[in-house]
Amino acid sequence: MVRIDIEIVSRENIKPSSPIVQHKKPYKLSLLDQLTPTTYSSIIFFYPNTNGVNSNSITKTRTDHLKKSLSETLDIYYPLSGRVKDNLFIDSFNEGVPSIEARVNCSLFDFLKHFEIESLNHFLPFQPYSKEDMNAPLMSIPVSRFTCGGMAVGFAASHKLVDGATFKAFLTALTFISRGNYITRRFVFDPKAIAMLRAKAKAGRPDAKPTRIQTLTCFVWKCCMAASKVISGSPKPSILVEAVDLRSRTKPPISDTSTGNVFWWATALVNPMGTKTELPELVNILNEATALFDSDNYTQTLQGEEGFKTMSEYCNQLEELFSLEKPDIFAVTSWCNSGFTRTNFGWGEPIWAGHMGKAGSAFKNLTMFIETKHGKGIEAWVTLDEERMTILERDPEFLAFASPNPKISPLNIISVL
Repeated sequence: MVRIDIEIVSRENIKPSSPIVQHKKPYKLSLLDQLTPTTYSSIIFFYPNTNGVNSNSITKTRTDHLKKSLSETLDIYYPLSGRVKDNLFIDSFNEGVPSIEARVNCSLFDFLKHFEIESLNHFLPFQPYSKEDMNAPLMSIPVSRFTCGGMAVGFAASHKLVDGATFKAFLTALTFISRGNYITRRFVFDPKAIAMLRAKAKAGRPDAKPTRIQTLTCFVWKCCMAASKVISGSPKPSILVEAVDLRSRTKPPISDTSTGNVFWWATALVNPMGTKTELPELVNILNEATALFDSDNYTQTLQGEEGFKTMSEYCNQLEELFSLEKPDIFAVTSWCNSGFTRTNFGWGEPIWAGHMGKAGSAFKNLTMFIETKHGKGIEAWVTLDEERMTILERDPEFLAFASPNPKISPLNIISVL
């Protein structure tokens, strides 16, 4: 038997993210709600530390992410954030859901190996199915961290409002929002940084001539793989897909003004168990993937009656690659040399061209390259899940070359006045 001691580190009430919620009308309780006593049903989820090291920063990142996701979920399930009044309605939606952070004095493995059923209540804020005060919170979520870095996430929900189906629906919404929280960040590589990276990409290959985009693509890929390793605790297969314009590669070439999707994805694979993931090796892997599209035979097989057969074979190959055990998939495309930064409708060129804000989850792990307005710098608009992005933004190797969202240069404004 393991003696369980839990030290509460912090308490915080998580409120709905939208200020509109606090102005909503009181939520009326049904007769069935009124007849149901104020007792709590609960469930506790135990998650191991998959990083291989005891990382307080990763635990904090995950806890903060859970709080943020909970805040957004409460915009939908706002009654859970309120308090019951006179057993008639729920009001005061700005009260929030208590979130409790605690430390446990043992490892998750030791606890699960020796625990007794009664000890589970250490991870809950209320004794299950005991009658509580009518004004008590309708939900509480304690997060407990074990010495090994593992976590216990508990949910206690008041039966005054939440039955089994409601509990399931709430958790489904919370997990959906938590998994789908992708964010976009802008990083700028100036000409000096690009030149230094290209020199690193040619190391040991004096005849190599990596382009700016090839170099930056592989550098971002390398740093994203490093972030994934921090999360998973070990290297994992990684797939990079890069958009390739086929217009100039067909015979005869297709006009640049042709309409429709005339591109396809070059696919590069890194198996960390047998492949080096340094910049020169990654550039070589990417070159081999894109070289396929430069061969006369390949582009011809995409045309005419053979096109369907070639595309089917390609899709089968992709399916085989994607069937690898939980591979990471990163996509890259470039708008450099597109002339977007010089778009002129008759009143001059733009002082700057931005890409987008927060992205949806339809295209995960996407990097878009756009040239800077002046000079030979390149902006990388990187979309990742919040956990990977947090690690990337703290990666000293990445930050040695990339500037996070620098201010738009005044030269851009002066040049168009």
